[in-house]
Amino acid sequence: MYKFLTKHGTAAAFGLGLVCTIAFMASALAGLGADGYDASTDLVGLGKEKIPAMQYFDLGLYLTLALLVVCVIALFAFMILDVFKFPKSSVKGLLGFGVLVIIFFVLKSISKVEIGPIWTKLANDFAVTEGVSKTISGGIWTTLLLMATAAIVMVVSEIRNFFK
Repeated sequence: MYKFLTKHGTAAAFGLGLVCTIAFMASALAGLGADGYDASTDLVGLGKEKIPAMQYFDLGLYLTLALLVVCVIALFAFMILDVFKFPKSSVKGLLGFGVLVIIFFVLKSISKVEIGPIWTKLANDFAVTEGVSKTISGGIWTTLLLMATAAIVMVVSEIRNFFK
């Protein structure tokens, strides 16, 4: 399986995406035609009450979700397989992931709960608790830290390459 995916994986993924796109377009255009519309019809102008009855777009959503689930399952399956197959080379990646998790939890623990009228409205509308707010803040700070680190590494490596 690995050799097949190494050799033909990109073509297989492109082919599967193309088949899904063609199936969605055929379903959507046939559905629009059956309802008396064409591809140039302004569907938003028809009103919100008509859109739920247009189920011919659902195939695209279902295919997208199915492909996403297959990709996530394959990602974790191959990742776990790779860790057990090549444990020596996986140590650096696992250590890096562990450091990232530690950084996230440290930033989450030192994050303060946001307050103010906008946050109060969000908390009421979306049931954002103090724990969820701290998790969001920890995720944002971790992302910002990773972006800053990547920018610094890029600049330093370019300066180093300039003097080589």
